Amino acid sequence: MEVVLDTSVVIGFLRAKAPEAAAFRSLLQHHRVYLTAVTGFELEVGLSTRANQSELVEHILEAVEVLSLDVRSARRAGREEARLRREGVPIGMADVLIAGICLEHQKTLVTANAEYSSRVEGMQVLSRDRGGGRATRGVQHRCGDLLRRRAIHSASDPSCAPAPPGCASHSRRI
Repeated sequence: MEVVLDTSVVIGFLRAKAPEAAAFRSLLQHHRVYLTAVTGFELEVGLSTRANQSELVEHILEAVEVLSLDVRSARRAGREEARLRREGVPIGMADVLIAGICLEHQKTLVTANAEYSSRVEGMQVLSRDRGGGRATRGVQHRCGDLLRRRAIHSASDPSCAPAPPGCASHSRRI
């Protein structure tokens, strides 16, 4: 399965929140994973308050394919935002842009915030509220299998297995 990780999942991983961190690792191990340029933007903004994670964010953005906000995705997002405004339930600029990218590329969005994505017509969503929790059961984290052999994980996460020799990520708190 090809999935797009919403910013909420990446942030949950960076903060070592159990559900999002487990989902992040599981998805990287078992699926083709994408991010969006909008998520790259949101992560960069977030680094202004968490500068100690800039190297980790850089590794994440380099290790997975990032889907751009092209004209077709932007127009799709614009049509969806206009519809949501008419119905009185807008979801926010970043979220609707991510939705437009996912819809245009026919990808499933993995999010910790299923409420907004459930409003978007035709959106395929995987989340804790809509089945996302099942995807992480029984999956063991193996450093080195993630992000195309990059050791990116949380040393503060108790489900994280001992690091293999040479894994610098375990020596750095997130």
